[in-house]
Amino acid sequence: MRLKFKDVLPNPWRDLKGNPLKPEKVAELVSSINTTGFWDNVVVRKNKAGKYELAYGHHRIAAAIEAGLESADFIVKDLSDALMIKIMDNENREVYASSPNSMIEAVKAVVQALSEGSIPPFDLDLRTQGATVRFAPSFSLAYFSATLEKQDTGGYDFVNPKGDPKKAYNALAIAAFLGRLNKPSKEHPEGSASDSVGAALEYLCLKELGRVTNSVLTKDGRPIATCKLEEITKGLKKKYIEDVVRTRKSAAEETLIRERILAAQAKAKADEKKAEEEHKALVKRMADAQRDENNRKADALAKQIKENDSRAKEKEALNKTRMSELDAQLKAKKEWEAQQVVQDQYMSIRRDVETLITRWETKVSERDAEREQVKALAKLKALRPEDRLRLRKAAVAVSDHYSDWVAAQFAPLPTVKAELKEMKKREVAKRKLEKEIK
Repeated sequence: MRLKFKDVLPNPWRDLKGNPLKPEKVAELVSSINTTGFWDNVVVRKNKAGKYELAYGHHRIAAAIEAGLESADFIVKDLSDALMIKIMDNENREVYASSPNSMIEAVKAVVQALSEGSIPPFDLDLRTQGATVRFAPSFSLAYFSATLEKQDTGGYDFVNPKGDPKKAYNALAIAAFLGRLNKPSKEHPEGSASDSVGAALEYLCLKELGRVTNSVLTKDGRPIATCKLEEITKGLKKKYIEDVVRTRKSAAEETLIRERILAAQAKAKADEKKAEEEHKALVKRMADAQRDENNRKADALAKQIKENDSRAKEKEALNKTRMSELDAQLKAKKEWEAQQVVQDQYMSIRRDVETLITRWETKVSERDAEREQVKALAKLKALRPEDRLRLRKAAVAVSDHYSDWVAAQFAPLPTVKAELKEMKKREVAKRKLEKEIK
């Protein structure tokens, strides 16, 4: 069927924002189209709204448009959502290789489709696979809370996860759906989920919990490998569990301190009441002794009253001391928690600082690829003087840019505006001098 490219929609499960097209692949296909034409073996399906959706070939369509084509012949097939997802994943394996972005895209599509009922539910036995189960549309493990509660013993109680069985899934089910199972082994006779599926699922779980961002998926402008993503997610998951355990432990300690304070208050009140009752009883006995004109007994009772009053004051002072100590413990605990929150909030800024410093240190080290290019070009005798001068001026301009503008950005805040103003003056003077020389 002849269709215009502008009327063809992308695969509905394709995440072109999270896993964009590769420019170099599009450029390669533009060259191919200009040489051999557009190969009309691209498959589409007709959706419920009557629109045509691509099953695969997103790079090829983009290349055709870039090559100036407006329409082409397409193969129309009746494809289910399950097949659309599997076709998308198969195409991505060839185009994106080990990039985790495409694996994350495929896993997210499966979970979303399961949540919407677009694909059949997985056949999971919650009684035996409960510890690995998640429920769409969430990526978090259903047994996470039980896991955290058992960190001190290193073991886990059996968990019967609560959720819609039709939306239950795990890494093994997704891997089997996408055809990404490892070969059977003694430990896993039916096969196990590939590391790429597990790493993608853990990444989406941590992102849902707010513990990771898309920035970890690239390094120096290039996608990281799946094994690197697996290493990152393992570390972040461990840190998340440690943070939650620490928070729960801190809350338990705070609760214990509060209970001690309440117990101390109750004891102080009971001691006060007992002392008051004893005082009243002794006063009554002294009054009885005086009425009987028994001065000896009255004197002895008066002495006892004095001693009891003294002991009561000592107990009151001791109770106040205990209360002060407990209040101090509670205050210290809250201050420590506040410090931990500040450190956790600054962690993302510190990571950006380390990334920028590493990039600059690489720039001035022997590992910089540009250094060898400079050496090779500088040694060329055939290099003309005017080009040698141009290269020198460009290098000086870059140096001035880093020393004047970049360095000025990180000056102490009160002096940033002053340094930027002075730098602007120098640039104006420099341009004026260059103009006069010309």
